[in-house]
Amino acid sequence: MIKVCIVEDDSAEQERLRKFLKLYGEANGCEFVISAYTQAEPFIENYSCDFDIIFFDIELPGTDGMSAAKKIRERDDRVVLIFVTNVARLAIDGYSVQALDYIIKPIEKYPFFATMDRARRKISEYRNAVIDVHTATGTVLLKSEEILYIEAFGHKLVYHTEGDDVFEWAALSKPEKIFEGKGFARCHKCYLVNLRYVKNFTGSEVTVGNRVLKVSYNRAKEFSRILNEYLCK
Repeated sequence: MIKVCIVEDDSAEQERLRKFLKLYGEANGCEFVISAYTQAEPFIENYSCDFDIIFFDIELPGTDGMSAAKKIRERDDRVVLIFVTNVARLAIDGYSVQALDYIIKPIEKYPFFATMDRARRKISEYRNAVIDVHTATGTVLLKSEEILYIEAFGHKLVYHTEGDDVFEWAALSKPEKIFEGKGFARCHKCYLVNLRYVKNFTGSEVTVGNRVLKVSYNRAKEFSRILNEYLCK
């Protein structure tokens, strides 16, 4: 699942982007969850740092798309930024916010698909660190985005995924090192959590997917700090 936001004041252009995202998803077997804004100010105010891709129209009323992108980039260094414009020269400053690309209106299918291929590769670079899990029946390769959390029982690990659990004889320090900087954090000596799947955090408990995990007192403050940085850089 890829979370997308379209910041575009022209309703026809919004619908065109939605149409091409749908076509791209059908052609490439991926699902998009799409939000949309017609102005930059409310988007910036409500920004939660959980989008994968943002499409910015440069010529927005009020705060323009380039200025809005600069504000977003100050808080989120991972999100893929793509500008949509009538005039190519307006996107020339895109390098200053590490924009992936710009698209000229009216949007056409094949240039759009090429840009989306690049965007998905960029997202994959961040999400998909891979770990070799040595099970009793052989080695399983797990991508970080497949894992909700990892649980330790002594020297045995359980990789909890959206599918089957995977077991390995190892210390929690192994996946902790491999997934360092990839959106994982310890909330307890027994749990390493994928922050992408955190739904709620109370200080003493964290909801990951549909599971509620204990947060130890001596890790709560650091876990809270890391989670806040992940959500709102």
